[in-house]
Amino acid sequence: MKEFNCDLKGKEKVRINISDSDFAEYKKQTFNTKINEFLIIGFDTEFQSQTKQDSDGKKVRLDNELLSYQYSCSIIKSDLSEPERWRNIILPKSGDVKDRLSLKEFVELAISDGIKKNKLKNIPRNIYLTSHFTRVDVPGFSDFKNSEFGRKKLNLSNLRNTFVSLKQDVDVNLGEKSDIKIHLKIRDTLHLSPQSAKSLQGIGDILGFPKIKLGKNDEESKHIKKNMKSLMLNDWELFRDYAIRDSDICTKYCEEMIYLYQKQTKRFLLPLTLTSIGTDLLMKFWRDRELNDIEVVGRENKPQKIFSPKLGHYVTKPAKPYQQKVSWHVDFVTQCYHGGRNEQFYFGPSEKDVWYDYDLQSCYPSCMSLIGIPDWSGIKNITSLKELLSYKETDLAYANVDFEFPDDVRFPVLPVRVDPFGLLFPKSGNSSTHISEIKLAVSLGCKLKFIEGRFVPSIRNGMNEKGYRNRLFEDFLKECIEKRKQYEPKTLMNLFWKEIANSSYGKLAQGLRKRNIYNLEDDEMKTLEESKITNPFFASFITSFARGTLGEIMNNLPKNKKVFSVTTDGFITNANQEDLKNSVGDVLSKYYKSARQKLVGNDEVYEIKHII
Repeated sequence: MKEFNCDLKGKEKVRINISDSDFAEYKKQTFNTKINEFLIIGFDTEFQSQTKQDSDGKKVRLDNELLSYQYSCSIIKSDLSEPERWRNIILPKSGDVKDRLSLKEFVELAISDGIKKNKLKNIPRNIYLTSHFTRVDVPGFSDFKNSEFGRKKLNLSNLRNTFVSLKQDVDVNLGEKSDIKIHLKIRDTLHLSPQSAKSLQGIGDILGFPKIKLGKNDEESKHIKKNMKSLMLNDWELFRDYAIRDSDICTKYCEEMIYLYQKQTKRFLLPLTLTSIGTDLLMKFWRDRELNDIEVVGRENKPQKIFSPKLGHYVTKPAKPYQQKVSWHVDFVTQCYHGGRNEQFYFGPSEKDVWYDYDLQSCYPSCMSLIGIPDWSGIKNITSLKELLSYKETDLAYANVDFEFPDDVRFPVLPVRVDPFGLLFPKSGNSSTHISEIKLAVSLGCKLKFIEGRFVPSIRNGMNEKGYRNRLFEDFLKECIEKRKQYEPKTLMNLFWKEIANSSYGKLAQGLRKRNIYNLEDDEMKTLEESKITNPFFASFITSFARGTLGEIMNNLPKNKKVFSVTTDGFITNANQEDLKNSVGDVLSKYYKSARQKLVGNDEVYEIKHII
C-alpha cells in the first residue's frame, strides 16, 4: 500500500488504496442511461529535468524526476446548477519512477478526496480526465512505462501528437477489489483551444483566469521553471498555487466547452476537438434548413459488415460512403485538389524599398461561401475544351489539361504536383485543377489541350422554395461572423466563433491527400481517415479559387514591382496600396468582393498585415 504526501506543509499522509467502506455509497450507483452529469478531473504534473555527464563529458538526459501531481475536480450537470469543486496536490514518496502513481491510484485519490473533503455521496462515474498537452503529463503515470499495457489497457490513441482516448473509454476499475467500474475519457484542452490561444497561458487569459507568474520577467520565469524542485523546497506556497492553477485552468475550460457545446447542439458532452464542434454545427445548420446533411456532401448512410479478428465474427459498423455515381469520379477530382500556393521568388536580402505583406481577408471562408448546392445525380464527364470553357469560375467543373503560357507571363497559375517537391507553377506542363484557375490561365494567353474533365450541376443564386439561400456554406459562415461580433475581441466566445468559421475548410479536405500517422493502439502507421464531411469537389474549389485570386492580382501588378514570396493567402511585395487597389478588379476578384460583401457588408478583398 503506497503512501503519499498530500500537503507538504502539514505532512499529511493519504492512503491511495481506498477501502470498500470509503466507496460504499459510490459503489451503489448505477450508470445513467441518459448522461446528465460528469466529473471533470483537470490534472497536471511538475517535473525536474535530470542530466548527468557520461565518460566523454557530454550531458545525458535521464528520466525526469516527477515532483507532484495536481488535480482540480468539478461535477457539472446539464441543468447548469452550481458545480461541486475540490482540488489538491500530491507528492510521491520520491522522484524515482518506481514511486509514481498509477492512473487507477490517481483517480482513486481524486475521488476519495471529494468524498472526504466535500462529504460527497453521488460522484458521477462518467469522468473526463483532462490535461493540456497530455503527451507530457500522461507518461507521469507508472502504467505508461509498460508500452503493452499503455496500448491495450489505457486504450490511448494519438491525436495530433498527444494522447487521448479516441475510440473507447480507458479501462479503469476502482476500489480494493477493482469492482467499481467507471467510464474514463482522456481529453486534451490543446485540441479544444483556438489557434490564437494554443498555450495554457493563452487559455487562462481568454478565461480571465491567468496562470500564476513565477518571476518578474520572462527570463527569470524560465530559470525558475528549469529548477522547479528548488522552488518546491524553498517556496512551497508559490509552488503549490502555481501547480494547482494549471489543473484549475484545464477544468474551468472544459466546463465552458461542455456548456457551450450543449447550448449550440443540445448535446451534453466534451468533444475531442474544436474543429469537430465546427463540423457538428455545420451539419446541424444544414438539417435546420431541411437539407440532408449526409446527401449534401455526396454521401449516403450505408452500414457495413466488417469481420473483427478480436471478436471472431462480423460486426455491423456505421458507414457513410460516397453515393455510387459520385464515387466513380472521386479519384479524378481528388487529383484536382491541391493546397496553398507557397513560393519564394527571391533569395537572400531584398533590395531596399518599402515592402508590404498583403493577405486576402478570411480567404478560405470567403471562397467557401461561393459554393452553391450541388445536384450529385447530374454529375457527368466533360467532353471538350469548348464545353469546359463554357462553365463559370464558380461552377463545380474540374479538368486535366496540357498547357503552355506565353513568355511574358510572370506568374503562371496552373498547379503541377511534382513529388517530392510539392506544388509547382511552371510555364508549361500538365495540370489537374478547378475551372477558376483554368479560365484565369486562358485570360493570360495560355494555350490549352483538353484531356479529361468532370462537372457537377449546382444552384447558387436566389432562394429555394423553403425560403433559404441557395448557397451551401454562406449563411452558416455569416452566422458565425455575426455571433463573433457580439463579443469583445480575444474573449472565449469571440475566438470560438472565429475558429468555427475558419476550421470548416480543413474538415472538407481531411484525408484527401494520403497522410500516414502513428496509431498508438496498433503500434503501426495508418492513413489519416476522412471526416464526416470530406469532399474533394468542395476542397478543390476552395483552394483553387484562393490560388487563382492571388494569381490574378499578382499578374495585374505593375511590371516594375516585385513579389518577394507568396504564402497560401497572401504575398510580400513592394507594390504600394494604390498599385494593389488597381490590380484588384478582374473576374475572380469581383467574385471575391461579392463574397466579402455578403459575409461582412463590405467588399474589401485584402488587408495589410505588415509594412517594413
